[in-house]
Amino acid sequence: MKKLFLTLCVALFSVGAFAQEKGDMAVGASFNYNTDASMVGIGARYQYFIIDNLRGDAEFAYYLKKDGVSMFTVLASANYLFNITDQFAVYPLAGLGVAIGKVDAIEVHVPGVGTVKSESTTTSDFIGQFGAGAQYFFNDKFGVNCEAKYQFGSGGTFVLAAGILYKF
Repeated sequence: MKKLFLTLCVALFSVGAFAQEKGDMAVGASFNYNTDASMVGIGARYQYFIIDNLRGDAEFAYYLKKDGVSMFTVLASANYLFNITDQFAVYPLAGLGVAIGKVDAIEVHVPGVGTVKSESTTTSDFIGQFGAGAQYFFNDKFGVNCEAKYQFGSGGTFVLAAGILYKF
């Protein structure tokens, strides 16, 4: 039992600090859920630390087609990290971007008229977002994050995201 306790203590004290500093960069992938449209999305992101604890975040998310509707968002955000431990941080986020949606053409059979076909349409909207997130780094390179954010433009929706990060 003493050997196990000693091994755990050595392991805990040998973990290095993973704080974020000016010039640090990371890339990642995410899984997103748009609660308003009930759409699932996949995303990619790039992060750059402008100064210690303040980073810019560029994010692209593609939402898989549901009921003939697909969508993607491109957003730029700012995050300020509050380090709870060397490996764990929480952060508020705020940003701006664009959302682009596409509705597929549909065919409807109308009795007495025949088949009526609609045109596919694409629409776009400038959007803003604010929310909060948390990240945990397992070592000096790999980590995970999760975010809850409200995105607004002509309308509004709540988005949940979880992902992986690689810092270089």
